[in-house]
Amino acid sequence: YFADRWCALKPKELMNWDVCSVGRVVDELDEWRRQVEDLEQRTEILSRHFTDFDMLKAPCFDGLADIVSDVVRTAEAWTMLKEYKTALLEMSKKDWISFRGNVFALQDLAATWANNLQAHTKDDRGAPAGTQSTNTKAGEDFEGCDG
Repeated sequence: YFADRWCALKPKELMNWDVCSVGRVVDELDEWRRQVEDLEQRTEILSRHFTDFDMLKAPCFDGLADIVSDVVRTAEAWTMLKEYKTALLEMSKKDWISFRGNVFALQDLAATWANNLQAHTKDDRGAPAGTQSTNTKAGEDFEGCDG
């Protein structure tokens, strides 16, 4: 039931990408995180009860780890977007006269967030997420793709 609700209600596309809209999504995702943490705790208690009462086979919660991981990854991504939008909004509040002496701050912001995104999308090997190996040729990665 939880997984079905998550898949149906998971944030996807917004009509308005302003800081307030993104903030509402982040708040909703915080609630999803609380719910998934509660679900994890209940499954641990249930499994412990099976062990405590010497029942033959503890229940198996297939897919729970995948759902937890998806909720956490999604929340982290939206939180990161909110932080970026907030930083950009703060910079945009400055008038041109005061900002023109600090135009490099915009480049610094872009470089900082490019590094943040790069760090966020690395997998356990330190390679960009979704890459097979550092030895593959780019053409092989797109083999069989149409378009």
